Parts: sequence; C-alpha cells; structure tokens
Amino acid sequence: MSPEGCWSTCLQTDVVTEADRIKVREVVTILAAEVSNMLAVLPQSALTFTTGPGTFSRALTSRGYPVQSSCAADCRTLSSVFVDSAYCGGGLGHGYDVILSVTKPPGVAGVAGTGSSCAADGASKPLWIVLAWHMSIAGIASTPTATLVDQHRGFIIHEIMHGLGFMNSQFNYARDAAGNRKHLIQLKPVYGADGTTVIDEVWFFTKGRAFEVAQTYFNCQSNATGAGRLWDGLPLMGVPEAGRAAHWETLVMRDDVMSYGLHDIVSSITLAAMEDLGFYLANYTAAGCMSWGRRQGCAYVLRRCAVQSHDQSSYVTNGRAGCRGDPHWSTPDTYLDATCAHGIDPCGTAASAGFTLQVACPGGTGTCSRCDAQCALTPVGGRSDCAISPATNPDSTEGDVLDRLRSRFDSIDWQAWLMLSTYLLGFLLFSLLVRKLACPTAHAKRCTARCIAYVLLFFVGILAGGLTGGTGFLYYKRDLFEAFIGMNTLVVCGAVGIALVLFCILELYALRNEHTLILRLGFWVLFLLCIVEILGSFLACYWVYSLGAVPGDTLESLFGDSKEDIDSFLANILEKPVSVAEGLVCMTYQKCCRDPSLDFEKSRGGVGGADTAGNTANYNQTRSGNRTASVIFAVNGTHATCTNPGMHSSLNDLDAALHDPSNENFCAYSTGAPRHLLGHPPEAICPLLELAQAYYGQPWHRTQCQADFCNEGIDGYLSFVTLFVGLLQRYAWPLGIGLAILVILELVLACNLRTAGFMASKRMQIKKIKKDMEQARPTYTFEL
Repeated sequence: MSPEGCWSTCLQTDVVTEADRIKVREVVTILAAEVSNMLAVLPQSALTFTTGPGTFSRALTSRGYPVQSSCAADCRTLSSVFVDSAYCGGGLGHGYDVILSVTKPPGVAGVAGTGSSCAADGASKPLWIVLAWHMSIAGIASTPTATLVDQHRGFIIHEIMHGLGFMNSQFNYARDAAGNRKHLIQLKPVYGADGTTVIDEVWFFTKGRAFEVAQTYFNCQSNATGAGRLWDGLPLMGVPEAGRAAHWETLVMRDDVMSYGLHDIVSSITLAAMEDLGFYLANYTAAGCMSWGRRQGCAYVLRRCAVQSHDQSSYVTNGRAGCRGDPHWSTPDTYLDATCAHGIDPCGTAASAGFTLQVACPGGTGTCSRCDAQCALTPVGGRSDCAISPATNPDSTEGDVLDRLRSRFDSIDWQAWLMLSTYLLGFLLFSLLVRKLACPTAHAKRCTARCIAYVLLFFVGILAGGLTGGTGFLYYKRDLFEAFIGMNTLVVCGAVGIALVLFCILELYALRNEHTLILRLGFWVLFLLCIVEILGSFLACYWVYSLGAVPGDTLESLFGDSKEDIDSFLANILEKPVSVAEGLVCMTYQKCCRDPSLDFEKSRGGVGGADTAGNTANYNQTRSGNRTASVIFAVNGTHATCTNPGMHSSLNDLDAALHDPSNENFCAYSTGAPRHLLGHPPEAICPLLELAQAYYGQPWHRTQCQADFCNEGIDGYLSFVTLFVGLLQRYAWPLGIGLAILVILELVLACNLRTAGFMASKRMQIKKIKKDMEQARPTYTFEL
C-alpha cells in the first residue's frame, strides 16, 4: 500500500530538519517580497489580534468539538499555526500589515500546498495568511536558493494570492466604501459545442477592474450582461472540481499564475482582481506579460478557446521563429488539447498562427512578418499592454462591514416585544375579568368548577379529536399533500392530538369519579404548559432583540450598569434555544429560496488535482495529467452548491459553508445549532410567506429569491431574516392575543381542575370524618 497521504505514518521524507526549515523560510521570504512589490495596503501600525473562541466557534460547537478561548484561535485550532500570545496585546504584530505562516502538514498525494487566511479584520481583509506546504522538503537545504526560488515561484505566489483573498467568496462579497455589494461576479451557465446544451455552471467576472482589463487584453469591448452581449464575462474555473471558482479558467487564462497553466506570470488582470476586493492598490508595472488568448476576441472567451480568430496585429522581424508563441505551451495537457481549437499550441503551424511573410513593418521602415498577437512573443515595439491598468479609480472597502450589515435590523424596534405585552394585558384580564371563572366563589365552587372544567375539556377534546382525525386523513392521503406538509409535522400533530384526547378522557374520568390525584396532575401539566408557551414567546422576542432590534441606549436607560450583566446572563442561558430558532429560520430560507437547478444532475467533464503535485520532480506532469476523468455532481443524495472550496484552504469545509447558503452545513455552522435538531420545514410555508407579504403590500416572490440565491449569497439570507422578523413585527399583536387567550383558557382549566380536586379531597375528608364519627358513636341498650 502506498504511504502517500497517510496520516500517522512517518517516513524519512516527512522529517523536517532545521536546515530544511530555514531554507523554506528563506525561499518564501524572497517570494513574499515580490508579492509585496505588486500590492500595497493601508499600513497596520498596531496589528493586534484578539483572544476569544474564534470565528468558527459555532461551527465547531455544531460538530461537537470543544471550543477554547485563545489568541487568534482560528489560526491555532484550524490551521495548526503556532500563535505567540504576544500577538494579542504584546505588540508582536506592530509594524506589519499581515502575518504569513508556513506550515508543513502530512503530504497529500497530488497536492503541493494550499493557501488560506485564518484571521481578518471587520471588512474581511486577511490579516494572517497560511501557506501549508504539503510536498516533501526533505533535503531541500542542499539546493541553491536561487534555483528553489525559480522552481517554486509559481506555487508560492499562487498560494500567497489565495491567502490574500483570491477566492470566490471574497470576490462575491466584495463591497464598496458604503458597504454595498459590488456584485463583481455572477453564476452563469456554460454551453456545449452546440451552443444550447448546458454542460456546467460557473462564476464570471461581469464588472469591476479585472473585467475592464480583460476587455482590453482579449479585445472584447462588449458588456457581459444584457441583450446583444457578445460574451458572458471572464470565467473563473469550472474544472477540475478541486479548483472550482478559486482560479481563472485555464482554457482562457492559461498563462496566469492563478490558473492551472503551470506558469508563474502575475498578469495585470490578476492584479486588477485583487484591487476589486477593495483592500489593495496594485503596482501594474510589476505585472507579467501573458500571451495565451491575447486579442482573440469575445467568441474565444465565450467558447472557452474552442474557436480561434486571426487578428494578425503583431509584427516581428525574425520570421516564423518570432511567431511560435510561448515555449511553455509545449507542456502536455490533455484538457486543453481536447478542448481548444488548436490544442495546447495554437501557434504550432504557420496557418494557425496567422503568419504572413514579407510585409511592411509599422511606419513603413523595413520588412517584417505578421502574425496573431498571442503568437508574437517579442513583437516590434515591445509589449506596452502588459502593465495596462484600468481607467477607473479603485473603490476601497472601509470600516466594519459587519456593523453596516447589522444596521439592516435598525427598523426592528420596540414592536419586537408586542407579543410579551399581550401577555401582560392577558394577565390583567385574567386578574380582573376571568378571576371568577378561575376562582369561583365559595358557595358555588363545586358546581362552577366542575361545570367549567367539563365545558373546557369537552371543547379541547373536540379540537383534539379533529386534529387527530385530520392528521390521520392527511397521512392516508399523503401523496396528495406531501408538498404542503412534511412527515415530521404529521407525526408531531398526530402525537399532540392523541395526547390531548387522552388527557381530556383522563381528566373527565377524574371529574366524574372525583379522583383527586389525577385532577391535581392535570393542573400541573397545564400550568407547566403555560410556562413553556410563555418562555417560547420570550425566546422569539429575545431572538429578535439579539439581532439588534432594541436600541442599546433604551435598555441602558432601563437597566443602567446592570444591562451588560443581564445581556451576558440571557445570552448564556438562551444560547442553545436561540441558535435552534435561528437555525429553523435558516432552514426555511433554504427550503424556499434554494435554486432548483442545483439539485439537478450535472455532468462536469474533467477533474484534476489541487494546486500542485505531490513532489517537485513530477510537478508539471501530475498537474496536467489528472484532467481525464469526469465528475458527476449532485447525484446519489448529494446536492450541488453555489461554490466549491476546492483544496485551497485548511478551513475548506467551515469557510465554504459559512459563505455559501446552498451548503448543507450552512445553517448548522452559522447558527451553532446541532444539525439533528434542524428539521426540514414543510413546503407549504413558502406560499404562506408569499401570501403574508402580499397582504401587507410588500410582495416577496419565491421565484425571484431562487433566481438570486447563489448571486446574493449571505446577503440573500440576511434579507430573508429581515423579512421573517418583519412578519413577527406585523403579526405581533394577533399572535400575542391568540397566545394570551390560549394561556388564559389553559389557566382557567388548570385552576378549575385544581379547585375540583381540592373540593373532591375536602368532600372525601368530610365523608371520612362522618364515617369515623358514626363508628365512634356510643351504643345505648335499653331494657324494658
């Protein structure tokens, strides 16, 4: 059995010597400096991290892992990084903009490494990035540093760029200075050779700085949206699945370091994409020169190199030798060879290169040869387009984005507590108007208490019987109603109905036979049920409050300095039920808004390894040779997701789930609720939401929510939470009144059962006393 990728099996090649460690650090430091020359950032004069449970504590809790508070907890717990406590208050990070850690996890076959971030600021700008070096470094100290720098430049820069934010989730949620989504990328279908068959669905840059530079590079000035467009934008990777949405599509951007083309060129398009994040300012003079696809037009990108045009816009002075393209293209790649119009080498022949011999040079001075721009590696006049920058100014992200998102809930004010207010009114009503029904006067206690209890029990029994019978009918006809009510709901309704019927029968029997113990048991059952209902209402109100519904200054005016202690106490006590309540709302969002197309079977041709191969020797061959299989997505009970994390983060599962509402773990991870407590809501709740919103003149359309599901991402979920909380606001009075009436009726029944039990016990005592008196009465005998 091959030991590659095996954990707990230590080989000689896994041993990290001090000399090897120093060499790796030296190489990474040199290449990190190259990245620093490409990107500038606002200085972090006092970079300090926080001590706490970490961003992913809820997700870890949901999975049953213990969570401990520590400095930069996510880096320590999930990225296996050594974190000095001086980074949290000791000033160790002062003077740096970002911390870069290199780890050496056990090797994974076909993977050279991964890049990720484990700590970020309030605007999601990475502050601590991690390069996990998977391939063996045994004996690396014996190789000259310059050789290692050239050999690993593409790999290390690639992973550092991932750590700095080159990934789908960052592009998708990039925001401007006002906190608004830029909507840089959109999820769009990819069509096959016939132009009509959908073969995949990938993310495209449709606006922004990277899109603008790509328009110039590919000579395609068309918009990517709207009628009459000539392309769909610049695509991110579709296959291999391991790199989906986290890289440029290799078919289109083969030369760029952020594709799987095995090159180390950092193009102006990649630098512009980093600027699109809003964190960085790019140095375009440091950009490298790509050739693949240059000036090939809109159709070339739209058809993913399956068509080629002849622009013949470049002139060379060295004949055919100057029009052979990049020598790097000779690297074998079955994926490109099978897809692109001229395989891996579009300039392999004079015809495919658009080569023309003996033409006048530009300006009429001398004789040149002419060919397509992508084939002329050193054209006359050089390449001035490599360092081209967008014409527009960059738009940065400023401030704490989370604070701006929380401001969405500012409109949810004191109305959140209306439900509890109705309980207060109900208590007053109970005290003033219903008191005689609950506590009959002494001379009428027996008759009144028993009569009231009989009436209410018969009423509840009829309702319970109807509920039980209706549930049975729905179960019998479940094929007709399964779209509107789930099996779990039927089971719960049936159980509640049967329990209520049995309760009514038992209490009626106790009333008829004056069974004191059963009557008192009925009182306590109803009393505890009232407590549970009141606590449930309080939980709903507290959940709305926890979203920021009640202004903090109002609470401070009520509770003064003790507000913080009260908040902390309530948060600790109600953390689990609140998380479950929020999780159920999240499940409702997934039920109503999940894009149905995600659940269809999709065949995605081609799959490959991760960023690099398992070792340096077969680095190129493994990267290109793995793209021959096919992936069947969304079959056998699994569902497709809007994004795929690939293998570019040590936080793949957690980070991807928290940024993708289509992920099956999103609700559990984002709320901290155990997955087994998050049942799927019935289908009927979705049309009910539409009706409720339409009734108040604020229409919400499920079809639109489904269409925006992937593109809106977390923002769509936050909007749905706002909608749901708004419904609680609008229906607070009727819901509160209904629940208050229910609680009052339960209290009336409970008190009368208790009174009936008390009177029955009293009568039994009187009977016993009379019986004892009769037995103790003296017997007189008279003689006549």
